[in-house]
Amino acid sequence: MDFFIAVISWTSLTVFSLYAWDLLVSLAGFLPLPLPPTPDAPKKRFAILVCAHNEAKVVAGVVQSLLKLDYPRELFEIFVVADHCTDDTAHVANQAGATVLVREGSPNRTKGYALQWGMRELASRGPFDACCVFDADNVAMPNFLQVMNAYLHNGHVAIQAYLDTKNPYDSWVSSCIALAYFITNRFWLRARARLRLATTLGGTGVCLAWPIVRDYPWDPGSLADDLDLTMKLLATANIRVSYCPHTRTYDEKPTTLRQSVRQRSRWMQGHNDVMLHWVGAMAKGTLTKPLLGPASCRFDALLHLLQPVRLLLAFASLIALGLVALAFPEHPGLRPAFYFTLPGLLFAGMVFVVYPLVVALFERVPLKLLLYMPVMLLYSFTWVPAVTVGLLKVRKRVWVHTEHG
Repeated sequence: MDFFIAVISWTSLTVFSLYAWDLLVSLAGFLPLPLPPTPDAPKKRFAILVCAHNEAKVVAGVVQSLLKLDYPRELFEIFVVADHCTDDTAHVANQAGATVLVREGSPNRTKGYALQWGMRELASRGPFDACCVFDADNVAMPNFLQVMNAYLHNGHVAIQAYLDTKNPYDSWVSSCIALAYFITNRFWLRARARLRLATTLGGTGVCLAWPIVRDYPWDPGSLADDLDLTMKLLATANIRVSYCPHTRTYDEKPTTLRQSVRQRSRWMQGHNDVMLHWVGAMAKGTLTKPLLGPASCRFDALLHLLQPVRLLLAFASLIALGLVALAFPEHPGLRPAFYFTLPGLLFAGMVFVVYPLVVALFERVPLKLLLYMPVMLLYSFTWVPAVTVGLLKVRKRVWVHTEHG
């Protein structure tokens, strides 16, 4: 029993020590926003790519939103890849004003394959200076291309816009997700932008300079093609994804717990697949690159890749120690376990309850959403089954369609 307790204790101590890095980095999220890039006259020509599989209910909305962008119309074109659709997606997108590219007859159905095929089609219809990627359920802020034009002129080549929630009040689930996104944008993305660490592509609201599209193609077999490209750029070319808080993309979130867990399980399948592919390269880069620069970016990326494993180890070790404490409350091996002491519980409350609340207040979350904070904290535990399923099904590659309305 002593050996078991020691192993669990040291495992949990190691895992939670690594979380100290995330906590320290997140403090940079309280610093003022970096100044936006110097505005430049609209010059860049954009291809906007939307991949859609049976999205007739919502695809007109994203096309209409993109047509309203405050940017010269002759400098951007909207393309919708109607990927193996069995509904009227192609017709609706065409009627809304998009150029429709119909993809049929392929056994490969993941979003990555649709993106790869669509970008090859764009290459023959150019030239373009950059490609922006959106999902079929999105709405973009009118200044999106203006801001991306400025970022590109200032040397950024892979840019992720602020991701916001399109339907925050549809259900308690979408409210929890919206609140979590507000916190994550400051805690994770904004903090890393301030420290010049690499952020991650989020799959939508993305802008890529055309040389990135040409030279670093998406991995079509990945369910997390955005994360795979993030790691590929960092590992092979030391190119950091830039976070752009100066414009937003609004994304429709699931409204039921079942939909949400299913979607996040698919995300975790892809995340873990990318982890298996890139964890070695990131670990090597951490050890061989200068500490204050590329190595810090790679170390941060390494921890991000290991996040699902870290979460499960942390949760499992606490459960195991808790069960031992209930069964053998006087066992001397439990005395060094800080977690079940009053200071430990107070520290946990500060980190997991008070700190997210402070972040939400700084992010000016609407009061109506802020009231969901206790529910969101409970909702966050549903990541455990999502991560578990993602690990168990890491090799299963199926595009699980999320119903949008």
